[in-house]
Amino acid sequence: MVIEMRPNRSASWRQVKYALFLFAIPVAIITIGWALSGVWIILPFAGLELGLLAVFMYRVNWQTHHRQTLVLTADMLIIRQGFRQMKEQRITRTSCRFEICKTNQNWQPPRCFACNQHQRIAIGHFLNTADSRALCRYLLTAGVPTCDDKWWQQ
Repeated sequence: MVIEMRPNRSASWRQVKYALFLFAIPVAIITIGWALSGVWIILPFAGLELGLLAVFMYRVNWQTHHRQTLVLTADMLIIRQGFRQMKEQRITRTSCRFEICKTNQNWQPPRCFACNQHQRIAIGHFLNTADSRALCRYLLTAGVPTCDDKWWQQ
Protein backbone atom coordinates (compact mmCIF):
# COMPACT_ATOMS: atom_id res chain seq x y z
CA MET A 1 0.00 0.00 0.00
CA VAL A 2 1.38 3.42 -1.00
CA ILE A 3 -0.13 6.78 -0.04
CA GLU A 4 1.25 9.91 -1.76
CA MET A 5 0.28 13.20 -0.11
CA ARG A 6 0.80 16.78 -1.27
CA PRO A 7 -0.71 20.02 0.00
CA ASN A 8 -3.29 21.78 -2.15
CA ARG A 9 -1.57 24.25 -4.46
CA SER A 10 -3.77 27.14 -5.58
CA ALA A 11 -1.13 28.89 -7.71
CA SER A 12 2.02 27.94 -9.57
CA TRP A 13 5.24 29.93 -9.20
CA ARG A 14 4.56 31.56 -12.58
CA GLN A 15 1.14 32.75 -11.36
CA VAL A 16 2.70 34.07 -8.15
CA LYS A 17 5.22 36.10 -10.16
CA TYR A 18 2.39 37.48 -12.27
CA ALA A 19 0.48 38.50 -9.11
CA LEU A 20 3.62 40.19 -7.74
CA PHE A 21 3.94 42.14 -10.97
CA LEU A 22 0.29 43.23 -10.71
CA PHE A 23 0.87 44.37 -7.11
CA ALA A 24 4.01 46.26 -8.16
CA ILE A 25 2.25 48.40 -10.79
CA PRO A 26 0.05 50.52 -8.45
CA VAL A 27 2.81 50.68 -5.83
CA ALA A 28 5.23 51.97 -8.49
CA ILE A 29 2.73 54.54 -9.79
CA ILE A 30 2.03 55.88 -6.30
CA THR A 31 5.71 55.86 -5.35
CA ILE A 32 6.79 57.69 -8.49
CA GLY A 33 4.03 60.26 -7.97
CA TRP A 34 5.19 60.96 -4.41
CA ALA A 35 8.86 61.00 -5.46
CA LEU A 36 8.13 63.59 -8.18
CA SER A 37 6.29 65.66 -5.55
CA GLY A 38 9.46 65.78 -3.48
CA VAL A 39 8.73 63.00 -1.02
CA TRP A 40 11.56 60.78 -2.25
CA ILE A 41 11.88 59.06 1.14
CA ILE A 42 8.98 56.80 0.13
CA LEU A 43 11.14 54.97 -2.46
CA PRO A 44 13.03 52.64 -0.09
CA PHE A 45 9.86 51.81 1.86
CA ALA A 46 7.98 50.87 -1.30
CA GLY A 47 10.91 48.70 -2.37
CA LEU A 48 11.00 47.08 1.05
CA GLU A 49 7.25 46.45 0.92
CA LEU A 50 7.46 44.73 -2.47
CA GLY A 51 10.59 42.83 -1.48
CA LEU A 52 8.99 41.44 1.68
CA LEU A 53 5.83 40.53 -0.22
CA ALA A 54 7.95 38.66 -2.79
CA VAL A 55 9.88 36.80 -0.06
CA PHE A 56 6.70 35.76 1.76
CA MET A 57 4.93 34.67 -1.42
CA TYR A 58 8.01 32.68 -2.49
CA ARG A 59 8.18 31.01 0.91
CA VAL A 60 4.49 30.06 0.88
CA ASN A 61 4.75 28.75 -2.69
CA TRP A 62 7.83 26.74 -1.75
CA GLN A 63 5.95 25.12 1.16
CA THR A 64 3.30 23.80 -1.26
CA HIS A 65 5.92 21.53 -2.84
CA HIS A 66 6.26 19.43 0.32
CA ARG A 67 5.52 15.75 -0.25
CA GLN A 68 4.95 12.83 2.05
CA THR A 69 4.71 9.20 1.03
CA LEU A 70 3.65 6.29 3.22
CA VAL A 71 4.66 2.81 2.08
CA LEU A 72 3.16 0.00 4.13
CA THR A 73 4.79 -3.36 3.41
CA ALA A 74 4.29 -6.69 5.13
CA ASP A 75 6.92 -5.92 7.78
CA MET A 76 7.71 -2.16 7.59
CA LEU A 77 6.13 1.28 7.47
CA ILE A 78 8.33 3.59 5.40
CA ILE A 79 7.68 7.33 5.60
CA ARG A 80 9.37 9.54 3.01
CA GLN A 81 8.97 13.31 3.32
CA GLY A 82 10.58 16.47 2.07
CA PHE A 83 10.81 18.93 -0.78
CA ARG A 84 13.48 17.84 -3.25
CA GLN A 85 15.42 15.25 -1.27
CA MET A 86 13.14 12.90 0.54
CA LYS A 87 14.05 12.03 4.13
CA GLU A 88 13.16 8.44 4.90
CA GLN A 89 12.11 6.99 8.26
CA ARG A 90 11.32 3.34 8.90
CA ILE A 91 9.17 1.76 11.60
CA THR A 92 8.74 -1.99 11.93
CA ARG A 93 5.14 -2.97 11.49
CA THR A 94 5.04 -5.01 14.70
CA SER A 95 5.92 -1.95 16.83
CA CYS A 96 3.94 0.57 14.75
CA ARG A 97 0.62 2.18 15.59
CA PHE A 98 -1.32 5.12 14.21
CA GLU A 99 -2.56 7.81 16.60
CA ILE A 100 -5.49 9.95 15.53
CA CYS A 101 -5.95 13.11 17.60
CA LYS A 102 -9.29 14.78 16.94
CA THR A 103 -9.91 18.38 17.93
CA ASN A 104 -12.88 19.73 19.85
CA GLN A 105 -13.93 21.99 16.98
CA ASN A 106 -15.19 20.33 13.80
CA TRP A 107 -13.55 22.88 11.52
CA GLN A 108 -10.03 21.89 12.58
CA PRO A 109 -8.45 18.88 10.89
CA PRO A 110 -7.64 15.78 12.93
CA ARG A 111 -3.94 15.09 13.39
CA CYS A 112 -2.45 11.73 12.48
CA PHE A 113 0.81 10.27 13.79
CA ALA A 114 2.80 7.11 13.13
CA CYS A 115 4.31 5.97 16.43
CA ASN A 116 6.50 3.38 18.03
CA GLN A 117 8.32 3.32 21.37
CA HIS A 118 10.94 5.89 20.31
CA GLN A 119 9.40 8.23 17.77
CA ARG A 120 6.19 10.00 16.79
CA ILE A 121 5.99 11.18 13.17
CA ALA A 122 3.25 13.55 11.96
CA ILE A 123 1.42 12.29 8.90
CA GLY A 124 -0.33 14.69 6.52
CA HIS A 125 0.11 17.74 8.76
CA PHE A 126 -0.25 19.99 5.70
CA LEU A 127 -3.60 18.58 4.52
CA ASN A 128 -6.85 20.49 4.69
CA THR A 129 -9.73 19.30 6.87
CA ALA A 130 -11.50 17.11 4.29
CA ASP A 131 -8.28 15.44 3.11
CA SER A 132 -7.11 14.91 6.69
CA ARG A 133 -10.38 13.19 7.60
CA ALA A 134 -10.11 10.98 4.50
CA LEU A 135 -6.55 10.06 5.51
CA CYS A 136 -7.74 9.12 9.02
CA ARG A 137 -10.49 6.92 7.57
CA TYR A 138 -7.95 5.26 5.29
CA LEU A 139 -5.48 4.64 8.13
CA LEU A 140 -8.23 2.97 10.17
CA THR A 141 -8.50 0.29 7.45
CA ALA A 142 -4.72 -0.10 6.88
CA GLY A 143 -4.35 -3.14 9.12
CA VAL A 144 -2.12 -1.37 11.67
CA PRO A 145 -3.30 -0.82 15.27
CA THR A 146 -4.92 2.60 15.64
CA CYS A 147 -5.44 4.71 18.75
CA ASP A 148 -8.17 7.33 18.70
CA ASP A 149 -8.00 9.97 21.45
CA LYS A 150 -11.77 10.53 21.29
CA TRP A 151 -12.86 6.89 20.90
CA TRP A 152 -16.06 7.43 22.87
CA GLN A 153 -17.41 9.82 20.20
CA GLN A 154 -17.49 7.17 17.49
